[in-house]
Amino acid sequence: MKSIEELLPLYCDGQLSEEDNLLVEKWLEEDSEHVKILQKMLELSLDMDALDFMSSVDLEKAFKRVSSKIKRKGRKSIWTWVRNVAAVMFIPLAGSLIYMIADKYTHVIDGVDADVCMIEFRANPGMTGKVLLPDGSNVILNSGSVLRYPSKFASNEDRVVEFEGEAYFDVAKDPERIFIVNTSSCGRIEVYGTKFNIDAYPGRNSIATLVEGSISFCYDDRNGNEEKIIMTPNHKLEYNHDSGIISMMETSCQAEIAWKDNKILLNRTSMTDILDILSKRYDVDFVVRDTSISNMTFSGGMITMNRLEQLLTSFSISSSIKWRYLHSDNINQKQQIELY
Repeated sequence: MKSIEELLPLYCDGQLSEEDNLLVEKWLEEDSEHVKILQKMLELSLDMDALDFMSSVDLEKAFKRVSSKIKRKGRKSIWTWVRNVAAVMFIPLAGSLIYMIADKYTHVIDGVDADVCMIEFRANPGMTGKVLLPDGSNVILNSGSVLRYPSKFASNEDRVVEFEGEAYFDVAKDPERIFIVNTSSCGRIEVYGTKFNIDAYPGRNSIATLVEGSISFCYDDRNGNEEKIIMTPNHKLEYNHDSGIISMMETSCQAEIAWKDNKILLNRTSMTDILDILSKRYDVDFVVRDTSISNMTFSGGMITMNRLEQLLTSFSISSSIKWRYLHSDNINQKQQIELY
């Protein structure tokens, strides 16, 4: 039989068999000090993960180098060069990675000449990434998000980007050129210079959270007529695509933007909301077998999102929740995790 010292690291990573899981859980029930030992092990492991990532890559510098090389390359060779860079960069780094594609326009956008290239940044599932736009605006993309923008913005036209997923925008001020975010799910957002978060994953309600400045949320109502709502800071707007109904509420914005710093804010936060955050961040689907789990709430301030297995184990320690991976033969299906 394996010793408890051998089983605990595997338990933290969710790699134990059902039989060994029971052994560890029985050991935890024997003494409250055993639970403290496991908690310390989880904290240490999370700290080591974060340290490894911080020392492994400087994404901001990497993308500055990418941008400078794109500018130096001729228009005819840019696609070949970027394709090679993308192949090299498609490596699953510990915490954050982004996939980049660039090609010539296949459609016309007003104000952009024929020589301008479209650049597409795609945050890989389970990762996040940072993008510096040509006008100096900064964007942080959540897992599975896609941002398309021109290699340069026209000097006398609106700054237009296309987006899908979730991202935090810090838009550079330019009174002469509105910044517009077009999405496939919630119409568009018009910006003059501000900080905001947009959650616009396909098939879900769209949520815009304004941190600073002012934005206009443009959408179609239930009759198909375009409406525009001007938002003020510390407000969150939710748009139901099916009904066309808008709801607005005040917020500190901390919970909505914590993901960009790789964290979750736990402040009487429901397990449903937590699973929603983890589902987007790690590109997994949760199957909740016990309905009482959805009604649970958690507090404790900010927690760091690193390894999903360790996060789930932390929740299981502080509650009656148990979890396990579900096997599927469908390679195109997201990984499912059962909570029971």
